[in-house]
Amino acid sequence: MRVTTNNNNNSNKKVRFSSSRRQISAVIPLKRPEAKPLVKGDYVVLKCRTIPGDASSQTYDLPIPYFRTGTPEEYLKWRNNVKKGMAGYGATTGPQKYSFTRRLLEGDALAAFELKATELATETAPHYNEVMEALTKHVFPNKALQKQKRYMRRVLRKPRELSTRDFVSRVCEINNLLTQFPGATNESKLPDDELLDLLEFGMPNSWQRSMTLQDFDPVDHSIQEFVSFCERLEATDPEEVIPKRDQNNDPNSSNNKKRKNNSGSSGSKSCLLHGEDCGHSSHECRTLKAQAAKLKEKYKDSSSSTKQATAMFQEAMVAMMGKHLKKAKKGKSVDKELKEFENMNVESEGDEGEVENPFAPSEDESDDSAE
Repeated sequence: MRVTTNNNNNSNKKVRFSSSRRQISAVIPLKRPEAKPLVKGDYVVLKCRTIPGDASSQTYDLPIPYFRTGTPEEYLKWRNNVKKGMAGYGATTGPQKYSFTRRLLEGDALAAFELKATELATETAPHYNEVMEALTKHVFPNKALQKQKRYMRRVLRKPRELSTRDFVSRVCEINNLLTQFPGATNESKLPDDELLDLLEFGMPNSWQRSMTLQDFDPVDHSIQEFVSFCERLEATDPEEVIPKRDQNNDPNSSNNKKRKNNSGSSGSKSCLLHGEDCGHSSHECRTLKAQAAKLKEKYKDSSSSTKQATAMFQEAMVAMMGKHLKKAKKGKSVDKELKEFENMNVESEGDEGEVENPFAPSEDESDDSAE
């Protein structure tokens, strides 16, 4: 538990309590590590015999990669290969085991091996076991056996995409590896009844309810019988076999649509031209701004051409009206009327729909006709 005090200007103390749950990590996780391809120079191929010491026995190749550093599971796999190689070579004495192991170690692991070997001085078979135990402690984390058992009892659950048989097989494999942990013995692995209890609570809740309804107690059965029972549930429960579609990756889901509409509030920026999470919004897009500027210039050019056409039309109307007025009023001056018509705007500035008729008789003409 952590207590935090904050002092403000009024000297009032605020106490905040916060607690964080301890994370339990696995030394050897449930997921199997992917097999790494062997690259030339990173491994050695040993010629071993099925019957060591018999020159007429058949031989087989055993590729063993050099161990520098790696996960605890990789180290245990390497150590088991070393044991197979020494059995195939017939290395039984202390010096033979030391020489065989040094050939397969490099880097940090070799330094830890040599440090303990120098401390023990003589190269005997019992000393070799102590050196390998020290190397195992060097690779594994502190209290590895305790952490691994705690993980298996409290955290281990069957993933949806993993079948029952593969899950039980992997758990049994990890349980057998517990005897090779630092400070472990043959009694360190979980007994069958505890292992069955662990497997039961690692199954889905619906399967556990089915076990209760059918009065199936895994502790009273073998591991094989438990696997057969769970496989029947697996075959009749398609939801546990077919993984559900991830709504976060579904573009048609409502959650994703909300994210697209509210991209600014969620922290990610989206652009109509460049797509989602492009680092800028549509308002900040330089390409869209450039296109908008081009459209504005084009609009200005089109509006200026419209004004030119209007001016040309107005000049044509002035010329035509000049001729008309000269014919209609032979003795009178028309310069004043022509000047007023030139200042006339073709577009109506008053109410819409009210357009002045340029061919309507003037006030002087109406007075003459009245006389």
